[in-house]
Amino acid sequence: MPDLRDREVYRREVNNNREVIREDDSANGLLIGLSLATLAALGLGAFFLFNDRPAPQQAPAQNRTVIERTREVVPVPQKAPDVNIQVPAAPAPEVNIQAPSPAPQQPATDQEAPNVTEPVPSPTLEPTTPANP
Repeated sequence: MPDLRDREVYRREVNNNREVIREDDSANGLLIGLSLATLAALGLGAFFLFNDRPAPQQAPAQNRTVIERTREVVPVPQKAPDVNIQVPAAPAPEVNIQAPSPAPQQPATDQEAPNVTEPVPSPTLEPTTPANP
């Protein structure tokens, strides 16, 4: 049985060594990446620093007198337009109202009278008051 124990110990040791190697590899990769990025940034900075061309010197400015001219704008009053509109007067409409004449009443006789219905009076425009409940 000691053989089984030795195998387990050996497997653990191999796995631990693999983990250490992986961790070292990832740390080394990170360091290499950072150093390459730093070198690239320094190279670009040096390129721009040393290739910076000096600006051409401008000739000394001459003394010039600047005269400012201002214009005052005065509003001119404008006359309102004269508008005359004449509307013709409309003639009053002709209203022709004809009311029917009431039917003449016949005297009452003993004879048989013809069947005549009385006309229903037309509604009037008198105001009505509602009844209080």
